[in-house]
Amino acid sequence: MDIISEICETLQKKNSTSMMSVHDLHAFEVFNQLGVNVKMLVSADQKVYEDAVHNVTLESPCEKQKQLLIDELDGVKLVDVDEDETDGLTNLSKAILGMTTSLVGVAMRYSPSGSEEDDEHLLQEDARKIGREKMHVKVDGFDELRNISFKKASRQLIRLSPAKNDVDYCVLCEVSIQHCRRVITLQSPLQIFNHLSIPVQIFCDVDELRKHAIDFEGARDDHQFVQLNILEPDKCYAVPLHIAYNCKLYVAPANMLYEKTSDPIWWQDFGPAKDNYKYFSCQPQTPNSNVFYFKILWEEDQLSKRPTSVPRSALNCNLRLCPPVVLHNLLPLNIHYSLEGSALSQLGPGDNVPLFTADLKKNPKLQLQVINYLNVYWTGSVELTSDLEEFKAINMEPDSNVEGQNKQMSLSIHMNQQMVMDLYVYSPYWIVNKTGLPIQIRGSRSEAVYENTDSLDPLLFRFKKHRRKKAKLRVYNSKWTRSFSLDTVGSSGVVICYDKERNRKYQFLLKIELSKLSLTKIVTVMPYFLVVNSTLHNLRYMEDNEQADLWMDLVPNECSPFWPATESPKIYVKYEESAVCSQHFPVDRPHKTVLRMEKGTALCTDVTVTETSIVIRILPYQPGDIPVRVDNLCEDVFLKLHQKKQSQVTLLSPNQSVLYTWDDPTVERTLMWNVYNRRKPSYPAFINKDGSGQVQLSIQTVRRSSSLWSGSRRNIYEDHRKNRNERSETIQYDSSSDDDSDLDAVPKHVYLRQNTRTDKVIVYWVSYLDGIQRVLLLTQDERIAKKAIKMNETEMAETAVFVSLSGVGISLINGLREEVAYVSLNSGTTIWEVQDKKRWKLLSKEIATWMEQRWQIDDTAKVVLEDAVEADLGEMEMKKPYAGKLRRSYNPAVWLQLKQSLHNTYFLLKIHWIQIDNQLSDAYFPIVLHPYHIPAYRYVVKKSSPKPCVELTIARRQVPECNLDTFKYVKLLVQEFCINLDKGFILSVYDIIASRKTPKTESYLLGHDVNKATVSLADKVRVHDSGQACRSVFEFLHLSPIKIHVSLSLDGQAHLMIPAVEGKAFFTSDVVDFFLNSVGAKLVDVKDVELRMAYFEREAVMMTFGQLTGLVVSHYRTQALQQAYVLLLGLDILGNPYGLVKDFTQGLGDFFYEPLYGRIHEPDKNAEGLVQGIRGLLKHTVGGVVGSTSSFTRTIGKTLAFLSFDSDYQRERQRRMQQKSNSFPLSLSSAGNSFVTGVCLGLSGVVLHPLQGAREDGVEGFFKGIGKGLMGLITKPSGGVVDMLSMAFDGLRRAFEMGEDVVMRMRLPRYIHPLGLMPFSPYQSVGMKILHLVDHGNDVYWAHAAITKEEKSDIVLITNRRLFLLKKSRGWREWTVEWVISLSSFVETPQVEGDKLILRLKKSGEDGNWLVRDDRELSSPDTETLLWLQKKLSKAVKLFA
Repeated sequence: MDIISEICETLQKKNSTSMMSVHDLHAFEVFNQLGVNVKMLVSADQKVYEDAVHNVTLESPCEKQKQLLIDELDGVKLVDVDEDETDGLTNLSKAILGMTTSLVGVAMRYSPSGSEEDDEHLLQEDARKIGREKMHVKVDGFDELRNISFKKASRQLIRLSPAKNDVDYCVLCEVSIQHCRRVITLQSPLQIFNHLSIPVQIFCDVDELRKHAIDFEGARDDHQFVQLNILEPDKCYAVPLHIAYNCKLYVAPANMLYEKTSDPIWWQDFGPAKDNYKYFSCQPQTPNSNVFYFKILWEEDQLSKRPTSVPRSALNCNLRLCPPVVLHNLLPLNIHYSLEGSALSQLGPGDNVPLFTADLKKNPKLQLQVINYLNVYWTGSVELTSDLEEFKAINMEPDSNVEGQNKQMSLSIHMNQQMVMDLYVYSPYWIVNKTGLPIQIRGSRSEAVYENTDSLDPLLFRFKKHRRKKAKLRVYNSKWTRSFSLDTVGSSGVVICYDKERNRKYQFLLKIELSKLSLTKIVTVMPYFLVVNSTLHNLRYMEDNEQADLWMDLVPNECSPFWPATESPKIYVKYEESAVCSQHFPVDRPHKTVLRMEKGTALCTDVTVTETSIVIRILPYQPGDIPVRVDNLCEDVFLKLHQKKQSQVTLLSPNQSVLYTWDDPTVERTLMWNVYNRRKPSYPAFINKDGSGQVQLSIQTVRRSSSLWSGSRRNIYEDHRKNRNERSETIQYDSSSDDDSDLDAVPKHVYLRQNTRTDKVIVYWVSYLDGIQRVLLLTQDERIAKKAIKMNETEMAETAVFVSLSGVGISLINGLREEVAYVSLNSGTTIWEVQDKKRWKLLSKEIATWMEQRWQIDDTAKVVLEDAVEADLGEMEMKKPYAGKLRRSYNPAVWLQLKQSLHNTYFLLKIHWIQIDNQLSDAYFPIVLHPYHIPAYRYVVKKSSPKPCVELTIARRQVPECNLDTFKYVKLLVQEFCINLDKGFILSVYDIIASRKTPKTESYLLGHDVNKATVSLADKVRVHDSGQACRSVFEFLHLSPIKIHVSLSLDGQAHLMIPAVEGKAFFTSDVVDFFLNSVGAKLVDVKDVELRMAYFEREAVMMTFGQLTGLVVSHYRTQALQQAYVLLLGLDILGNPYGLVKDFTQGLGDFFYEPLYGRIHEPDKNAEGLVQGIRGLLKHTVGGVVGSTSSFTRTIGKTLAFLSFDSDYQRERQRRMQQKSNSFPLSLSSAGNSFVTGVCLGLSGVVLHPLQGAREDGVEGFFKGIGKGLMGLITKPSGGVVDMLSMAFDGLRRAFEMGEDVVMRMRLPRYIHPLGLMPFSPYQSVGMKILHLVDHGNDVYWAHAAITKEEKSDIVLITNRRLFLLKKSRGWREWTVEWVISLSSFVETPQVEGDKLILRLKKSGEDGNWLVRDDRELSSPDTETLLWLQKKLSKAVKLFA
């Protein structure tokens, strides 16, 4: 993730030379910040340049140095793992290897390498007697530190010897690796971080330097203090080693007239047993100035590994200089602030300022002033105390009389006491008025009225404390609306005000959003209906209402609110100076309509309905807006056109075209056509997509002497237009579509010149796109129709791409070198069928598997399996056990097909199976996402091949010269999915994503909210209209319905790279943390609830991609919110009633339909269908009842485990509950074992917890342990009883579900070697899992092997610290530790003697006396295994001991 993100960031930079910045740096660099001389020795293989060493002296190696044996895995090359060392080990237990899959991923690891420049600049030439990627360090005055590894990123504390003046010195060694570059920093264990906004000076007493014989440059006898450093803001200073351990420090603001701190800063005054923070002050050098206060926060440095040789009391801390108070302005206004005795200062929106003059010991009062809010000056104050409420109201008082003016101001302040006291001044609600009307708002049980005029500036609103948090709204002197909540973030709704005085109903839309800073909710009040004039004409509009007689004016580019009086509003539109108005059209549903206006002109109306508002846009007519252009190219046929069920008819003469729009936009929009004077029903015109057809008619034809027709499609109709000299006129008349009119209706001057006769003719019709204009062509000439059809036929593909992948795997790894998730795309199981008579019959799983294996080896061979199976794979024929043709069906994981011609594009994507696995060691749900498996006994599924879980088909036609972009066919099919989420996985993934984001400043986030709140409705609409030119035509768009099975648990441990951001926790994170970790959170597990969302479909629409995306998101989000109730009904604490009802319904359905399916699809197996029906009934009814009971008892058991406050017990219980037995007797055995375990742990905890607490935290820990033990004495046995019932019921439920498919992890979690990523090894993954089962410490897996070939063989497990001998357990633990040995206990290399591996160890309690031994033996009948263990163990001892 780091490499990919950094490459992307580099490529996005405009300056191309920045891509070389990493290459210009040295691959190996050393910094010495100890303040003393340091000598270093590294291997000759490590290239070190002179300018890459800072304050360090590099020496040549000594001949007496001990040569270290370096394992191949220590190198930087990619490791080649031999078969005899991993998966090829003959004695690995089948049970262990069965836990893995055969999938092997491919990984890549980067290794640092030096530059290829000349070696004449290198400092070392002969340093060859030291291990590669290791170094010797000699700190002046101390013994040499040998074999310090820098092969991986680390931060370790190394003890120096000998001690001086009873002081144990330590040095902090930090190794950072980034961009294949190693940087080693040596510094003292005391660091000072400056979180102030100003630079500070750090001083030390000269007398103390002289007392401890510390030589520091700049120290003078005639000065009392010496300046150590000027520390800039947000910088870190590593205090020199000797000064850190022996001298007290002093701090003063730089370049300011202040003295040094009156009290010295001494690290021993801080600590976990003492205060974590202290306040310090600096006196001013000038009179009448305020004292400078700041805070020092102590925290222990986070080490990669703490060695046992370093005591817990050793110096290892960071001192952070922080202001006492930081004031944040989260208001959209400037505020003025002051502390007692100081002048007013201004703070802009989104800005923050440290208050260095705040002495929190004296509880100072903070004065706040807001100028010119509602044209009034407001003043308020708050007292800064140590027990200040987290949320406190500030009542702002006006400086003038505002009685009766409905002007109120009340703010809130949020105190966040993390690293400093952060005070956030904010308003809980911003009321944004975009209605253009003066609105008033108040609390439902409050008399304080807030008034907001038509200004776009937000109105600051707050409920009174301990009052019902619902509000009411009104406009002018209307009635107050019904009370509504302002806390439903992300939702919107309509509130209605009735104004009897104006006889009007106002419909307002309330949209509630959470601000970017999370403390304020932005409530936008806007008209529900908006009318926008996007033309260049002055327009007027009016509602179709008997009581409405007032035309509303619209100037160009104006956005006006519309307040309808009817439930289904319709409006008219006309030009300002015209007396002719358009047809009325609806405004309560989305549509696009062309309106006929005066003098042959037209306007286009586009009504957009979203979850926020309804926008009626009046647009100028553009080519392509009209629904259809009808071309009558018949020789002698008059056509009549009309809208379905409408009387108005358009008569179309031969060789004439008409741009047709709807006569009544409010009714069904179906175009009907017929031949004039034909007494039979009309034909519907298919104008939504391309198509063609023909109709045979008996009609009266008219012979004409001459006529003229011209059109835009000259290349098609060139032959047809010869000898045409005139164009007929369009004739419109009113008659019913079902009435038959005689020929007298035709104008006489037309009839007298023409002769008529009755003929049988064929009329061909073609629907196609001419540019972006839909055209309906009607002709009697088949050649013309074929030419028109040919224009839309598929062109010959110029490019064809086919991609087939059998599998894709992606690992998501965090900074802790743990695999968090594994995303895999997998192919389906190959299906083998044989033709039995006229039906294809599935082969059994055993035969199909054997056939597939043989086919993979040779797909043309003749295969025989004893006398049972005989087949010819080359001819695809089977002779035994069935005689017939063979058929093999295979679905790859990814199938992609792309065909492209000059104008057409066809794209097909199929993903057969997508799965996301939770790879964390303590995962509650091992599978996060997978397709929902369909039961195997469904006959329809048996006959058809498995469907892909995702299938996307797109057919697109682009003609740039005609400005044509048409999506003829877009279809996305998504099968049922299961989503299983737990708290640990969610937070772990979010931690990885959050670490990639660049944090935004408060001013930026507040500015975003202010800009969004103050933008006018006209500007928002103008932005929307700017994309109208990029519209595309969608002839058919279908997104399949979505059905998701959701399970949610608030269990699971988050694996975070940084446990807590340095004191900068946000309010939302506090709320989420309380929700996720409270006792009530253990009761809200949700299991297998269904969320169903209907399909999304559009036909013959023209829109931009932005509009389409908004419609799709709104469609599915609205339906998801409407089904939130199923989450409540799926709670385990309620017994999952939703799942219970679903099981009963499914069981009854199976009992009725399975026999019916069996009789229809397999008549010769009627009994099997009946058995399947009875089985389904029992499984879903009985299994549903016991499953519901199991869910309830499992939740109670989880709550009792949480109340035990024993994390080890909770973890073991969770692992035990996740183990699923394959049979009901084993489930009962596990249930009884769970009860016995709970009783034993409850009794033993009374003794063990106090002892453990005393060992870790002394007396305080002892009494905490007593409380934990007594609590466990109650909860653990009770939880054991409940868990016993839960496991028994769960086993009974699974007994009824035997035979169903089970979804498992695609593979075990990846083992990540300390050196970096390597190809996935199932062998190493098994070993890492065994280590997690037996030990939860800091051991790193190294190797393991089974001693014998038996199924339950003992396992030898080697880590970087210890050697384990494990035995298969019969209890609730999978493995038990027989014995464990520290690698440091070996006195010599292990030896193989016969069938034994001899381990020579030091005598227990007598380290250093090698003459007294405590040997161990490992016995195995396989000498190869013992030799392999000897090799791996010897390497581990040399590397880690």
